[in-house]
Amino acid sequence: AAARDGINLGEAAAVFVLTHDRALTEAHTPEGDPMIRLASWAETSDAHHISSPDPEGLAVEAAIRRALAMAGADTVDYVNAHGTGTPANDAMEAAVYARCFPGVPVSSTKPVTGHTLGAAGALEAAVAVEVLRRGLAPANLSDLPADPAYAAAGLRIVEGAPLPGDYHRVLSASFAFGGSNAVLILEKTS
Repeated sequence: AAARDGINLGEAAAVFVLTHDRALTEAHTPEGDPMIRLASWAETSDAHHISSPDPEGLAVEAAIRRALAMAGADTVDYVNAHGTGTPANDAMEAAVYARCFPGVPVSSTKPVTGHTLGAAGALEAAVAVEVLRRGLAPANLSDLPADPAYAAAGLRIVEGAPLPGDYHRVLSASFAFGGSNAVLILEKTS
């Protein structure tokens, strides 16, 4: 939102069951949903500032490019942004996603969940799994007008309502104080 003024805190936890068993990873759940695999991950540290990101986001972009290379992919179908609601973080993310994923739907769920601090990465990975399972990208929920700078940057922000789509590969980004940057790429197995 154009008038955002910082984060709002929340509480969360998430549990994942991971396996190396190929027979299981190529199967479907008992409910018929496809299995989701952790296709890749990457992390960087820019140590730019204790609580503000590097405005250019070069280390974030490096983490994204490493994760894409590990996944053997050029792009993703949806980006679950870290989206703290702070002008510095949001501007950095917008610049990075405009460079890496022009036209790819982007949203953040923090307006709904709050920033859950240590649980944020796990919660957002769970959201990414649900995007793959349900074929719906969550909308940025806000009663404030959208920031026009993001549309001008070429970002495809999901607004108003969830966006149906054929999502096979999604990226979930998490950033922490001190310049720690982590991204996951999750994929449907079939």
